[in-house]
Amino acid sequence: MPDKALPEPEFSRSLRVADVPAEGLEVVLRATAGECTALARRFALGALDRLDVGGRVLRTGHGLRVDLRVEATVQQTCVVTLEPVTSVLVDEFACEFRRDVAEDGEFSLHWGEGDPPEPLVNERVDLGDLAADLLGAMIDPYPRRPDLPAPEEGRQEPTQTARAPAFERLKDWPGRRRGG
Repeated sequence: MPDKALPEPEFSRSLRVADVPAEGLEVVLRATAGECTALARRFALGALDRLDVGGRVLRTGHGLRVDLRVEATVQQTCVVTLEPVTSVLVDEFACEFRRDVAEDGEFSLHWGEGDPPEPLVNERVDLGDLAADLLGAMIDPYPRRPDLPAPEEGRQEPTQTARAPAFERLKDWPGRRRGG
C-alpha cells in the first residue's frame, strides 16, 4: 500500500536550525484568521478567536531547544446548557530536538525536565505545528459555563442493569427479526 502524504499543518511556522543564531532566537507567532478557522475545524471548536505563541529557541550541540508559551481564546459548546462558552487557554512547554534521536514516525510532546528529546527531521522544527498540538491538548473536552456548579464528585452514572428495561422494550420493535 503506498504511503499517503500527510496533510499540510493548519498553522505552520517552520524554522531551520541554520537560521537560529548562536545567542538564540526570540519568537512571536500569531495565527491568521484563516489558520484559526482551520484549527477550529480540526479541534471541533465553535471558534478559535486567537492563537498567539511566544518564546525562545536555542541551538544546542545536537539540535534545538524550544521554550514556548501558547495563548488562545476558544469558543466551545457547554456540555450542560449547549450555550457558547469562551475560554482563554494558556500553557508553556519546553522540548529538545536532536539529530541523534531516531525518528519512529510518531510525534509526541514531552513536558518537564528530563524528558526524552524529539528527533530533528531535515534540520527543521515547525513551531506553529508544535503550538497547534499543544493547543489540542489544552482544550477542555467537557466545557461548562463558569457560573454552573461543578459536577458532583462520587456521583455514579446509571449502570447497564439500570438501563436494561429500555433495551428490553426494543425486543418487540416492529421489523425486528425474531428467532435465530
